[in-house]
Amino acid sequence: MDYSKTLNLPEMRFPIRPNLARTEPEILSIWKALEPYKKRQRLNKENPRFLVRNMPKPIYEHIRLDDMLDTVLEDAAVKYRLMSGFRVPHLPVWNSYSPAIEREALRFLKSKDAVRKSELKRHCRDLCLNYVNQQKEQYQRLGVFADWDKTVLSSDSNYKAGMIRAFANLYEAGYLYKGPKPVRWCIGCQTDLLGTEIEYKNYQLLSLYVKFPVIHGLEELGEDVYMLVWTNTAWTLHANTAIFVHPDYDYVALETAGKEILILAASVVKDVMGKARNDYEIIREMKGAELGEIVYAHPFLDKTSHVVLDESVSLVGGTGCIHATPYSQSIAVVSAVDRNGHLTEEAGQFCSFNVFESVSLISLELEKRGCLLSSELVEQTYPHCSYCGEPTIIRVADKWILDLNARDLRQRVSETMDELDWIPGWSRDKLSSDLAGRLDWSISRQRTWGIPAPIFYCNKCDFQVDAVESINSSLDIIGRRGAGRWLTTKPNNILPEDVMCTHCGGRDFRWETEMLDIEFISAISYSMMLSGDNAQFQPADTCLGNGGQGEKWLQLSLLASVAIENSAPFKFALLHGGIVDEAGKKIRKSGDSASSIENLLDTFGADVLRLWLTSMDFNKKLRFSHSRLQAVSKMYQRIRNTCRFLLANLSGYDPESDRVDYAYLQEIDRLVLHRLAKFMDRTTEAFENSQFHLVKRLLYSFCSKDVSAFYLNMIKRRLYIFPEWSSSRRAAQTVIYEVFMTLIKVMAPILPFTAEEMWQQMPIVTEECPSVFLSRFPEMDRAFLDDELESRWDKLLKIRSEIHKSLEAARKKEGISNSSQASVMLYASSSDVYALMDRYIDDLENIFMVSKVRLMPQDLPIPDGIRESDDVKGLTIEIRRIAGEKCERCWVYSDTVGTNEQYPTLCYRCIAILEGGI
Repeated sequence: MDYSKTLNLPEMRFPIRPNLARTEPEILSIWKALEPYKKRQRLNKENPRFLVRNMPKPIYEHIRLDDMLDTVLEDAAVKYRLMSGFRVPHLPVWNSYSPAIEREALRFLKSKDAVRKSELKRHCRDLCLNYVNQQKEQYQRLGVFADWDKTVLSSDSNYKAGMIRAFANLYEAGYLYKGPKPVRWCIGCQTDLLGTEIEYKNYQLLSLYVKFPVIHGLEELGEDVYMLVWTNTAWTLHANTAIFVHPDYDYVALETAGKEILILAASVVKDVMGKARNDYEIIREMKGAELGEIVYAHPFLDKTSHVVLDESVSLVGGTGCIHATPYSQSIAVVSAVDRNGHLTEEAGQFCSFNVFESVSLISLELEKRGCLLSSELVEQTYPHCSYCGEPTIIRVADKWILDLNARDLRQRVSETMDELDWIPGWSRDKLSSDLAGRLDWSISRQRTWGIPAPIFYCNKCDFQVDAVESINSSLDIIGRRGAGRWLTTKPNNILPEDVMCTHCGGRDFRWETEMLDIEFISAISYSMMLSGDNAQFQPADTCLGNGGQGEKWLQLSLLASVAIENSAPFKFALLHGGIVDEAGKKIRKSGDSASSIENLLDTFGADVLRLWLTSMDFNKKLRFSHSRLQAVSKMYQRIRNTCRFLLANLSGYDPESDRVDYAYLQEIDRLVLHRLAKFMDRTTEAFENSQFHLVKRLLYSFCSKDVSAFYLNMIKRRLYIFPEWSSSRRAAQTVIYEVFMTLIKVMAPILPFTAEEMWQQMPIVTEECPSVFLSRFPEMDRAFLDDELESRWDKLLKIRSEIHKSLEAARKKEGISNSSQASVMLYASSSDVYALMDRYIDDLENIFMVSKVRLMPQDLPIPDGIRESDDVKGLTIEIRRIAGEKCERCWVYSDTVGTNEQYPTLCYRCIAILEGGI
């Protein structure tokens, strides 16, 4: 007889090896029909609102790894809050004004000799709409929930109107002014660049050690005294306005073989003079503070400047005497380079030369004037434009600037930051330090594609129209006809007819050429995302930031919100480190080191990617490699297979009619419910703090240890052997159902496709609740907590562990191949140990997973050669191979097998089950 047909074997409802690339699109089809996000929002419409905010998404043809990380973390928070009963409005926001969009549009239109601005803007708009539609599909493929029909672009009319109102509020409050600002400039792209738009590549530069003649100070050293400065950007020498020295560092005056006196830091003398190959003698030592009164002459221009004491001076490279270029923020800014990379009149005889071509000419002039100590060509890393790949320069341009000292803004923001919650905790200190070192914030850039500042200029003389008049006139037409019409109206028709240029009396005006910076547009997004349809301002409950760029965005959002709203734009900030490659290096934006999202989805599936992304520890960076994804895939497989096995053992179980009350559950059942309650407590806390990496860790540990390795392993006999209707089996199924339903709801925010796939396998559930996301996130059931039970079982499981150790030692000696062949004799000299095992004597075989357990009388002497347990005092274990045969049905070894003529291959228990006795 085939006794396997008499067993309750698991009914597997989906494959052990998932094909996520096939099944996930099927789940997307279910969501498209059900619209769980919108339905959940309607269910929660009377409940409190919870706002999760992220930086507006950059627009590219395909989403990138960091974009995917930001959005999946945000989505996990959204899904958790939705399932917890909150209203969670999630309108995806894109920043249209990426320089990459303008660059791509220019490449597309490059065949035309002259590209009209209107044509360029139209093509930029078309690119944005096309790419946003592509990205929406990609994000939905990742399982991201949002109101995809109401996505927001910063190029939308309402968004642009909000930007202009924000500009007006800041200007009227006295925060904004226009002034010169040093910028990192790309000649080819004709724009200034953010730090995130720069890549460092090797580039050959002429390294110069330049002598600046001292004309006042240190007169006791003689006439030929020079401040020695190092630079590798000779074209910036024209803009020199100061030399910085550190007041506390040691400096020396040394005399060269040519009887010249050079001033430089003491610690770099050997290195610098070694390169110059010049003999020298140190004639005086001094602190940097003694150099603070020095006045020096420019080496080839007719001007003088002062030495400035500055504690930020570094001795890493250079001479300790820092040539103050337009980088400097504490001195006057001089512009010596135009937008085409040519030196201006400020450069004197080198006017109109290209900055890179001027280097050799400047070097020759320095040598001719006796102001060059040494020079050499050096290949070193240098900032390049990430869009065109060309080397960048520093130049000065007029910018709209937000003054952090106005109305004590910096202090107010610092005080506000102290009132907020931050993860990691040190991120607040870092942002506070960055804020303390920031003097201002440039909010405009040179662009064609963008939102112009609402300021107008006279076409004839370039004189600025009164800013208040320009702003109010712009707001008036925006209010009446919208921002779209404002941008297409000529300035002459925006300004009142009686407005004339106060400088020349002209009536022909032009737009401001400075566009509002993308960082400003992103920072002001809090008002677009939170205010909605003219609703009252409400800060986000959780705000996510990615790496250095995210830190800056949070800081700038705080500046803008405190200045305009006098309040923070969020309550809780969560900063993470972003994604790096296996070596810990940033993944290049313009390179090919990052696999395309489509390839990753085809190879691993969205849920594996999501599990990897949510494993981000916010104190570290997330490393990317295929080997890491494969390791995460194995973790995913373990979680999936645990739930798959749980589901397979629910066949024939009806939670309404077959549920066993808690009071009638066995202790092992109540123990796993106790562990489930503690798991829910820790998991809920992790979700509340957006610590998704802890959720993943808890989920994996509970599935692999508490459920798979422990509970399911110990109840297999009850599940398979006992009759389908038996109370013992129904009790196990009751617990399995509780664990299964809890697990798929807990995993849903992180593994939405897998959770939905499992949910759809439960027809009795889906009739009332067609999607897992329409169910309520589980709460910890305190009725399941039983610390006394856990304490007893901890002792039992410690004994179980000791038995398994003894089994390993007895395998060769007794010829035991698996634990079912073992007979265990327990000798307990400790009364507590004996009482514990005696209490569970009828369950020990199942607990220890052996075929026979005998608890020997306490007064019985322990046989020789048996060692007492080291970890459980008073316990001695003897392992023997059991006398008896293996039952064909339950696989337990028993001496009752063969004693029944009708069932010669079965044990007494299986015979009783088949005959209806159990």
